[in-house]
Amino acid sequence: MDFFINLGILGISLIMLGKVTIKGNTYTQELSNFKILDNIVNYMESEGLAKINLKYGKQLLITGIIGTLFYNTLGLLMVFVMVLVLSLYLINVFISGYKFYINIR
Repeated sequence: MDFFINLGILGISLIMLGKVTIKGNTYTQELSNFKILDNIVNYMESEGLAKINLKYGKQLLITGIIGTLFYNTLGLLMVFVMVLVLSLYLINVFISGYKFYINIR
């Protein structure tokens, strides 16, 4: 049951991170001489990543709530759904990061 609560909290934090990034300042500065670090920081502040965080944050929050409420009956199914959602989240983060990096070059 703690697993579902922790992933629900992860969902809430992704939602908050997405909202802060969308409302945040779009001003970016160069941090160092390393171009790749600047690209990574720009991607972390991008609106595309914020939308992905909002989308998957909501899904994790909903599955965390359902998993907590129906722990005895739907527990293993919700674990499978959460693993699937987290896998899709990571895939989408890497795909959008690659697209962002290609567009910057």
